[in-house]
Amino acid sequence: MSELLDPFITVENVVFRRERRLIYDGISAHVPRGKITAIVGPSGAGKTTLLRLIGGQLIPGSGDIKVDGLSVNQLKRKQLFELRKRMGVLFQSGALFGELSVFDNVAFPLRVHTELDDDLIRLVVLMKLEAVGLRGAFDLMPYELSGGMQRRVALARAIALDPEMIMYDEPFVGQDPIGLGVLLALVKRLNQALDLTSIVVSHDLKETLSIADHVIMMANRVVAFEGTPQAMRGSEDRLVQQFLNGSPDGPVSFHYSAPPLLEVV
Repeated sequence: MSELLDPFITVENVVFRRERRLIYDGISAHVPRGKITAIVGPSGAGKTTLLRLIGGQLIPGSGDIKVDGLSVNQLKRKQLFELRKRMGVLFQSGALFGELSVFDNVAFPLRVHTELDDDLIRLVVLMKLEAVGLRGAFDLMPYELSGGMQRRVALARAIALDPEMIMYDEPFVGQDPIGLGVLLALVKRLNQALDLTSIVVSHDLKETLSIADHVIMMANRVVAFEGTPQAMRGSEDRLVQQFLNGSPDGPVSFHYSAPPLLEVV
């Protein structure tokens, strides 16, 4: 794939543990520049953990993670802070500030990271809210919005600084069909209009694959598949097919690893 010749993010032989639990056993993957990459897999496979490693919130035990050629785990504090300005993040909960209005939530990163005057901040905020269809709600408080609308405000905040990439952590959770359709269209449209590199972590497999250009499937501490959605659907790998079909039996076990029951009773 030609887009992988110049990936925006490269994960190379990463090993990561949480205390004694091995999460990744030498994973490698690529995130193409300017594309939408879906990170999918069973619960507990480490999908959100990968986002935190890319953002430098966690440090791998070994291996390397490069973002636009920069080794994240080797950056100094100031360098990491500068890199994070180039990243937007949509958290699972939206993570809006409950005591701030919609306008002030979106304005927050502009006030912290720029020296724009109030008039320019107002213009930028209203433009970002217009992009997500909520300019008319600028003076409302988060508690006055539905869950789907809160997620859209959080998306406006995520693009406030015109980032080069956005990481979406379970953006479609709890959405009704209309809200889900709106968010899917927004992710696709923003990626194209702003020339973003987007990473979407989601359990909503069918919907996520419908907008993804590239897929990374994680399971059993490794990258089980990497490629296009079309190639994933056509894969004969048992693990991939188990996940796509939602089969209870297969390489991914329902039971968390434990000693035989007779040994502990």
